[in-house]
Amino acid sequence: MRVLVFVGGVVIAMMGCGTANKDAQTIQEDTLEVQQTTNTETTPYLIGDSINPEGAVSVGKLLNRLVEEGQIAEIKVRGEVAGVCKKKGCWMVITDGLDSVRVVFKDYGFFVPKDIEGYVVAVAGAAYYDTFSVAEQRHLAEDAGKSEEELSAITEDIITPMFEARGVVIYDYPSRREE
Repeated sequence: MRVLVFVGGVVIAMMGCGTANKDAQTIQEDTLEVQQTTNTETTPYLIGDSINPEGAVSVGKLLNRLVEEGQIAEIKVRGEVAGVCKKKGCWMVITDGLDSVRVVFKDYGFFVPKDIEGYVVAVAGAAYYDTFSVAEQRHLAEDAGKSEEELSAITEDIITPMFEARGVVIYDYPSRREE
């Protein structure tokens, strides 16, 4: 089964769609290799609820479970940030190198830094399917900085897997900067 997903103005097939990993961080099906550091400025950066990322699954495993169950009340997922809202940091897309899922934040209660593409994250929260109207897709594409041509190419509603995070851990991200 292929699930079509909107990612920054482009519809991609969820099952079997490959994306390139950035940097030396490798995300594998069952393990997450995160370079550890002793520099306190790059300890995991926590946003939202404090979460323990231990036991987080890959995006692919999340999607397989979601296909079987339709929705998941609580799960932890890990992945590399493939996209983030450039206006507020109010959503991000994470990938395991093969599959991707859009992540929003519980009750619109927190945001992520807008410069975290390529960073590895762990999120805890709920997974479900949602329908995105053409207007919603265009809004998200606009937030991602897409061109007018790309916006006008969006012509159909889509059903897509979503993740609502109650907490986020960003690995190797410099500690909170003054904003």
